[in-house]
Amino acid sequence: GRLEARKEMPVCGVVAVAVALTGVGGRELDALSVTFLLARVGQSLVHIARPQTKRVATVRFGPFFVQVVCVVAMGILLAIRA
Repeated sequence: GRLEARKEMPVCGVVAVAVALTGVGGRELDALSVTFLLARVGQSLVHIARPQTKRVATVRFGPFFVQVVCVVAMGILLAIRA
């Protein structure tokens, strides 16, 4: 929920700003950005659509993990291409 977003969003923001400032782009970054966004929406939908239980939290972790992988991959691509 909120705690994960507080940890994840600043890192995602830094990567997004760095990508914008460096002008780095490409299909891979575009695909990772879309995947991140879809995972974020999925996580939010699970969060708001179901009463919060341990099982629901476990389900929410899947999209959260996808977001983390996307941000790390975007950071690596940025480091390689900048």
